[in-house]
Amino acid sequence: MSPALLGDPAEPRSVASTAGVPASAVHETVVLPFNDVPNSRRILEAHAGELAAVIVEPMFGSAGMIPAKPEYLAMLREVTRAHGMLLIFDEVVTLRVAPGGAQERYGILPDLTAMGKVIGGGLPVGAFGGREDVMALFDPTRGPRVAQAGTFTGNPVTMAAGVAAMEKLTPEVMRRVESLRDGLAQGIRDAAAEFDVPVQVTGMGPFYALHFTDRPVENYRDAASVDPDFKRQVFLGLMNEGILMASYMCGALSTPVTEADVEAHVEALRRVLARA
Repeated sequence: MSPALLGDPAEPRSVASTAGVPASAVHETVVLPFNDVPNSRRILEAHAGELAAVIVEPMFGSAGMIPAKPEYLAMLREVTRAHGMLLIFDEVVTLRVAPGGAQERYGILPDLTAMGKVIGGGLPVGAFGGREDVMALFDPTRGPRVAQAGTFTGNPVTMAAGVAAMEKLTPEVMRRVESLRDGLAQGIRDAAAEFDVPVQVTGMGPFYALHFTDRPVENYRDAASVDPDFKRQVFLGLMNEGILMASYMCGALSTPVTEADVEAHVEALRRVLARA
């Protein structure tokens, strides 16, 4: 979506990103400027009597693996607690950045957490959990006040795959993969500098993203300002070199990745940039 559709950066408009979103959902949603502490605080306090919850990704994945500033999440925790709003972390992606997810890494406990991906070991899965009094609303043994059911809830194949994956993803393995990711990020910066291509590498844990700009990338607007044609050229070039990233130039290192794989990635980028 073009940032121009979102209105003032200090007070973004709520806009449907695709056809089919009900106008009522747009009307009942308030958008916060990611990583902007003073303006997000101002907006939340202005709507304090109307908002039930704040939902945030501790790392803005679809915008390009942009980590939240610690002070931003701390502000959300402070304001939501003060005004009785739920703070919900979408950790579908970030559960892999630490044994306890991004909330452990940041030291900030939300009221609810949404999870997926890695907890299913590659099979379709979704889950949520959180504060005891909130989860009690879904407890079928007490006569749930909020219905929650699913055809594949507790699917044993998915659960077995999830347990196997989580057992392999030990704290030691997480540290090793993040170390490889840090080495890859530096290799990307070094390769880009050889060809005078500005680049910012964002992410944490096993996740990384390339933004071809010389300015810091802290939010969606920053990421969207990157030349889309050059980004697509590099994406296709890497794909032809055997390196598959998401089309918005994001990637993730899996546990079998080695130093040799990281070096191959960097060398592939060098070849692509030499042809760009």
